[in-house]
Amino acid sequence: MKNTRFILLAGMSFLLGRVWLFQINPFAIAFFAAMCAEKKGKRLIAFTILLGMMTSADGIELIKYILLFSLVLFVDY
Repeated sequence: MKNTRFILLAGMSFLLGRVWLFQINPFAIAFFAAMCAEKKGKRLIAFTILLGMMTSADGIELIKYILLFSLVLFVDY
């Protein structure tokens, strides 16, 4: 049951990573912030969100989100 939940969350995070509105990605950030409350799976969620972003964005937009997720994961570690 636990693995199924993580697979579904990873799929959702990938799809949310692909949503861009006016060159920002508010849904992925909100989803990542909500998932930071979980003890496990933060890195998996961050990785799959970034994977989704990589398939739909490039340049400085992508770099700023990579830095943001890295900073949050580093501070939380």
